[in-house]
Amino acid sequence: MARNVRKAHFYSLPAYGHVNPTLEVVRGLVEKGERIKYYTNPEFFPLIKEVGAEPIAYHDMPSARDLPVHFLQNFFLLGNEVIRLTEKVTPLLMEEAMNDRPDYVLHDSMALWGAVVGRSLSLPTIASIPTFVLGVEGQKMPLRDQLAGASMALAAPKAVWSLWSGARRIAKRYNVLAPSFAQTLCAVEDFNIVYTCEALQPAVPNQKSYAFVGPSVRSENEPLDLILSSDVTVYIALGTVNNRDRQFYKNCFEAFEDWKAQFFISVGDEKDHLGQIPHNFVVRDRFPQTKILPHAKAFITHCGMNSVHEALSMGVPLVLIPSTPEQRLVAEQVSGTGAGYYLKERVTVESLRAALSDVLEQESYHHAALRMKERLGEAGGAPRAVDEIMKFVSQQIPS
Repeated sequence: MARNVRKAHFYSLPAYGHVNPTLEVVRGLVEKGERIKYYTNPEFFPLIKEVGAEPIAYHDMPSARDLPVHFLQNFFLLGNEVIRLTEKVTPLLMEEAMNDRPDYVLHDSMALWGAVVGRSLSLPTIASIPTFVLGVEGQKMPLRDQLAGASMALAAPKAVWSLWSGARRIAKRYNVLAPSFAQTLCAVEDFNIVYTCEALQPAVPNQKSYAFVGPSVRSENEPLDLILSSDVTVYIALGTVNNRDRQFYKNCFEAFEDWKAQFFISVGDEKDHLGQIPHNFVVRDRFPQTKILPHAKAFITHCGMNSVHEALSMGVPLVLIPSTPEQRLVAEQVSGTGAGYYLKERVTVESLRAALSDVLEQESYHHAALRMKERLGEAGGAPRAVDEIMKFVSQQIPS
């Protein structure tokens, strides 16, 4: 006897690093017969339709690219923005959920508004965590990180107060527990899908409510229309949010223009501002990353989780150049596995040369990247995530 079709609302954070890991999971759920309404911004609608879900637009939700850069450098400023957006969008989301009556809720771990909807309506709720799990019970925070957090709080006292008072307004209005500061950045639930493996996760939580499923890497349909003219190919990208650093791109040109290697560099909208392009560089606004990485001997990256996972899942070693606290944590974890060179000093022509030379010449980086490829593959990916979600929902909802 066929079961009834279940409905779910998925509340995303409209950023590629948060949407991309969920796509194959949503596809798998739809193929299992689930009906998914996926809340995001219109720029992501084609991706959501492709995997079979119904895209629903948030009302007046900013893109991650529109966030002020200093928000990404201070977790209290970022957390306060999450609180502000939650107060702004939750009333309409709550009304739509009460009318549509989904059977369960999935939400990005930074989409606190999704957590509020699920908890307020007492629905089975699952967090989708595209970053590391942070700030949960049982984790020990290093003293250095505690001091960094205190420094951020001292630098933004108004944001600290606004976050605290906003959390209490949310609690009162929706009859939920007031979200803590940690929950504004990583709102965990009774069950959580984490798109990394335990080998990369700092201070693995000891609760059984976390399924570390590894990356859900989606192969892009866009063909790789490039001619590879060298045995050594290097890919360089700063992601979709931090890709406006013209000086970084020019430093790369100067550092590697005389190398016997081919460089592919993704620069967003900056190509017309970069001057003369060296003969061994191919410069575009973007490349199909999952198509070019299998050909790369190394990847110079900003340490976004998506990019790091895509590279490691293909056994590609990394030069790690983070610019935000979250990215620095990623760099530390990857360098700890031996699969990447963490460039901690100022990024200069000389430091870029030294870092890439080390990664290309030392076989240990390549071997470590291959070990991480194996570990990430063993985690199960999207198929395991789908199975874990279906299992949890079936336990929560009587047949």
